[in-house]
Amino acid sequence: MYFFYGEDEKAYKSCYNGVKKAYPSANYKVVAGYGHLTYSIKNTADYIDRIKSVCEGNIATGGKVCDCTYISKNIASKEEFQEYEKRGDARRDKLVKMKDKIIYFLNLIWTSIIAFSFPICFELIFLDITGHSKGYSYDLGSEKDISILLGCIELVIWSILALPSIFYVFRKTKIKGIRYLFLIIAVYLALSLICIMIMGGFLSYLKEVFNI
Repeated sequence: MYFFYGEDEKAYKSCYNGVKKAYPSANYKVVAGYGHLTYSIKNTADYIDRIKSVCEGNIATGGKVCDCTYISKNIASKEEFQEYEKRGDARRDKLVKMKDKIIYFLNLIWTSIIAFSFPICFELIFLDITGHSKGYSYDLGSEKDISILLGCIELVIWSILALPSIFYVFRKTKIKGIRYLFLIIAVYLALSLICIMIMGGFLSYLKEVFNI
Protein backbone atom coordinates (compact mmCIF):
# COMPACT_ATOMS: atom_id res chain seq x y z
CA MET A 1 0.00 0.00 0.00
CA TYR A 2 1.33 3.44 -0.95
CA PHE A 3 0.52 6.99 0.25
CA PHE A 4 1.79 10.19 -1.37
CA TYR A 5 1.27 13.52 0.42
CA GLY A 6 2.00 17.16 -0.18
CA GLU A 7 3.10 18.58 3.15
CA ASP A 8 0.86 21.66 2.80
CA GLU A 9 -2.34 19.79 1.96
CA LYS A 10 -5.08 19.41 4.53
CA ALA A 11 -5.14 15.61 4.30
CA TYR A 12 -1.50 15.44 5.41
CA LYS A 13 -1.96 17.83 8.34
CA SER A 14 -5.13 16.20 9.66
CA CYS A 15 -4.95 12.54 8.62
CA TYR A 16 -1.31 11.55 8.18
CA ASN A 17 -0.60 10.40 11.75
CA GLY A 18 -3.87 8.46 11.92
CA VAL A 19 -3.25 6.77 8.57
CA LYS A 20 0.29 5.88 9.58
CA LYS A 21 -0.95 4.26 12.79
CA ALA A 22 -3.61 2.34 10.87
CA TYR A 23 -1.17 1.16 8.18
CA PRO A 24 2.29 1.10 9.81
CA SER A 25 3.79 -1.19 7.16
CA ALA A 26 2.66 0.90 4.21
CA ASN A 27 5.00 3.03 2.07
CA TYR A 28 4.81 6.82 2.48
CA LYS A 29 6.14 9.72 0.45
CA VAL A 30 5.92 13.35 1.59
CA VAL A 31 6.96 16.39 -0.43
CA ALA A 32 7.19 19.82 1.17
CA GLY A 33 5.98 23.03 -0.46
CA TYR A 34 3.02 21.44 -2.25
CA GLY A 35 -0.71 21.42 -1.57
CA HIS A 36 -3.44 19.08 -2.74
CA LEU A 37 -2.63 17.72 -6.24
CA THR A 38 -0.25 20.62 -6.96
CA TYR A 39 2.79 18.34 -7.19
CA SER A 40 1.21 16.29 -9.98
CA ILE A 41 0.45 19.49 -11.89
CA LYS A 42 3.80 21.24 -11.45
CA ASN A 43 5.92 18.09 -11.73
CA THR A 44 3.84 15.90 -14.01
CA ALA A 45 6.72 13.90 -15.46
CA ASP A 46 8.21 13.10 -12.06
CA TYR A 47 4.77 12.26 -10.70
CA ILE A 48 4.20 9.80 -13.56
CA ASP A 49 7.60 8.25 -12.85
CA ARG A 50 6.56 7.78 -9.22
CA ILE A 51 3.38 6.01 -10.29
CA LYS A 52 5.40 3.80 -12.60
CA SER A 53 7.79 2.97 -9.78
CA VAL A 54 4.82 1.97 -7.61
CA CYS A 55 3.59 -0.33 -10.34
CA GLU A 56 7.07 -1.80 -10.64
CA GLY A 57 7.42 -2.18 -6.86
CA ASN A 58 10.35 0.23 -6.53
CA ILE A 59 8.77 2.95 -4.39
CA ALA A 60 11.01 2.17 -1.39
CA THR A 61 14.30 2.39 -3.28
CA GLY A 62 13.94 5.55 -5.34
CA GLY A 63 12.32 8.95 -5.70
CA LYS A 64 12.94 12.25 -4.02
CA VAL A 65 11.56 13.59 -0.77
CA CYS A 66 11.89 17.19 0.38
CA ASP A 67 12.54 18.05 3.99
CA CYS A 68 11.03 21.02 5.80
CA THR A 69 13.83 23.30 4.55
CA TYR A 70 12.74 22.45 0.99
CA ILE A 71 16.13 20.87 0.22
CA SER A 72 15.77 17.76 -1.93
CA LYS A 73 17.47 14.58 -0.78
CA ASN A 74 17.65 11.11 -2.25
CA ILE A 75 16.26 8.35 -0.08
CA ALA A 76 18.44 5.34 -0.77
CA SER A 77 16.50 2.90 1.39
CA LYS A 78 13.29 2.45 3.32
CA GLU A 79 15.29 2.71 6.56
CA GLU A 80 16.54 6.18 5.60
CA PHE A 81 13.02 7.24 4.76
CA GLN A 82 11.78 6.03 8.14
CA GLU A 83 14.57 7.98 9.82
CA TYR A 84 13.51 11.06 7.89
CA GLU A 85 9.95 10.53 9.05
CA LYS A 86 11.10 10.27 12.67
CA ARG A 87 12.79 13.66 12.39
CA GLY A 88 9.60 15.09 10.92
CA ASP A 89 7.55 13.60 13.77
CA ALA A 90 9.99 15.12 16.27
CA ARG A 91 9.53 18.57 14.72
CA ARG A 92 5.77 18.21 14.81
CA ASP A 93 5.88 17.05 18.43
CA LYS A 94 7.99 20.09 19.31
CA LEU A 95 5.44 22.41 17.69
CA VAL A 96 2.58 20.68 19.52
CA LYS A 97 4.38 21.04 22.86
CA MET A 98 5.05 24.72 22.17
CA LYS A 99 1.37 25.23 21.31
CA ASP A 100 0.34 23.49 24.54
CA LYS A 101 2.67 25.72 26.57
CA ILE A 102 1.23 28.88 24.99
CA ILE A 103 -2.35 27.73 25.66
CA TYR A 104 -1.45 26.83 29.25
CA PHE A 105 0.25 30.20 29.80
CA LEU A 106 -2.73 32.15 28.42
CA ASN A 107 -5.15 30.16 30.59
CA LEU A 108 -2.90 30.72 33.60
CA ILE A 109 -3.02 34.49 33.07
CA TRP A 110 -6.80 34.41 32.58
CA THR A 111 -7.42 32.32 35.71
CA SER A 112 -5.15 34.67 37.70
CA ILE A 113 -7.38 37.58 36.62
CA ILE A 114 -10.42 35.52 37.60
CA ALA A 115 -8.92 34.75 41.02
CA PHE A 116 -8.10 38.41 41.65
CA SER A 117 -11.59 39.58 40.66
CA PHE A 118 -13.39 36.70 42.39
CA PRO A 119 -14.27 38.63 45.61
CA ILE A 120 -15.90 41.37 43.52
CA CYS A 121 -17.80 38.91 41.34
CA PHE A 122 -18.88 36.84 44.34
CA GLU A 123 -20.18 39.93 46.14
CA LEU A 124 -22.22 41.10 43.15
CA ILE A 125 -23.65 37.67 42.37
CA PHE A 126 -24.39 36.76 46.00
CA LEU A 127 -26.15 40.05 46.77
CA ASP A 128 -28.22 39.85 43.58
CA ILE A 129 -29.28 36.22 44.14
CA THR A 130 -30.23 36.89 47.78
CA GLY A 131 -32.25 39.95 46.76
CA HIS A 132 -29.92 42.55 48.33
CA SER A 133 -28.41 44.08 45.22
CA LYS A 134 -28.72 47.58 46.74
CA GLY A 135 -27.52 46.56 50.18
CA TYR A 136 -29.12 45.08 53.28
CA SER A 137 -30.57 48.40 54.40
CA TYR A 138 -32.67 48.77 51.24
CA ASP A 139 -35.90 46.84 50.62
CA LEU A 140 -36.19 46.02 46.92
CA GLY A 141 -39.85 45.07 47.19
CA SER A 142 -41.19 44.06 43.77
CA GLU A 143 -37.70 44.44 42.28
CA LYS A 144 -36.40 41.49 44.30
CA ASP A 145 -37.39 38.94 41.65
CA ILE A 146 -35.49 40.91 39.02
CA SER A 147 -32.46 41.02 41.29
CA ILE A 148 -32.55 37.25 41.78
CA LEU A 149 -32.91 36.67 38.03
CA LEU A 150 -29.95 38.94 37.28
CA GLY A 151 -27.92 37.12 39.92
CA CYS A 152 -28.62 33.76 38.28
CA ILE A 153 -27.67 35.14 34.86
CA GLU A 154 -24.45 36.59 36.30
CA LEU A 155 -23.62 33.23 37.89
CA VAL A 156 -24.08 31.41 34.58
CA ILE A 157 -21.94 33.94 32.71
CA TRP A 158 -19.18 33.78 35.32
CA SER A 159 -19.23 29.97 35.25
CA ILE A 160 -18.89 29.92 31.46
CA LEU A 161 -16.01 32.39 31.50
CA ALA A 162 -14.14 30.99 34.50
CA LEU A 163 -14.69 27.27 35.07
CA PRO A 164 -13.34 25.83 31.78
CA SER A 165 -10.02 27.64 32.17
CA ILE A 166 -9.79 26.79 35.87
CA PHE A 167 -10.37 23.08 35.24
CA TYR A 168 -7.89 23.17 32.35
CA VAL A 169 -5.14 24.74 34.47
CA PHE A 170 -5.81 22.38 37.39
CA ARG A 171 -5.74 19.33 35.11
CA LYS A 172 -2.54 20.35 33.33
CA THR A 173 -0.81 21.42 36.54
CA LYS A 174 -1.70 18.19 38.33
CA ILE A 175 0.13 16.26 35.62
CA LYS A 176 3.32 18.12 36.56
CA GLY A 177 2.90 17.20 40.21
CA ILE A 178 0.48 17.69 43.08
CA ARG A 179 2.77 20.21 44.78
CA TYR A 180 2.52 22.47 41.72
CA LEU A 181 -1.27 22.25 41.93
CA PHE A 182 -1.18 23.33 45.59
CA LEU A 183 1.15 26.18 44.60
CA ILE A 184 -1.29 27.40 41.94
CA ILE A 185 -4.17 27.26 44.42
CA ALA A 186 -2.11 29.22 46.96
CA VAL A 187 -1.38 31.90 44.34
CA TYR A 188 -5.08 32.16 43.47
CA LEU A 189 -6.01 32.54 47.15
CA ALA A 190 -3.33 35.19 47.59
CA LEU A 191 -4.67 37.16 44.62
CA SER A 192 -8.21 37.01 46.02
CA LEU A 193 -6.94 38.16 49.42
CA ILE A 194 -5.10 41.09 47.84
CA CYS A 195 -8.34 42.15 46.16
CA ILE A 196 -10.20 41.99 49.49
CA MET A 197 -7.52 44.11 51.16
CA ILE A 198 -7.81 46.71 48.40
CA MET A 199 -11.59 46.76 48.85
CA GLY A 200 -11.23 47.75 52.50
CA GLY A 201 -10.18 44.67 54.42
CA PHE A 202 -11.58 41.29 55.39
CA LEU A 203 -13.98 42.54 58.10
CA SER A 204 -15.40 45.23 55.83
CA TYR A 205 -15.89 42.67 53.08
CA LEU A 206 -17.76 40.30 55.41
CA LYS A 207 -20.07 43.11 56.48
CA GLU A 208 -20.84 44.17 52.92
CA VAL A 209 -21.49 40.65 51.66
CA PHE A 210 -22.99 38.81 54.64
CA ASN A 211 -24.01 41.77 56.86
CA ILE A 212 -22.01 40.47 59.84
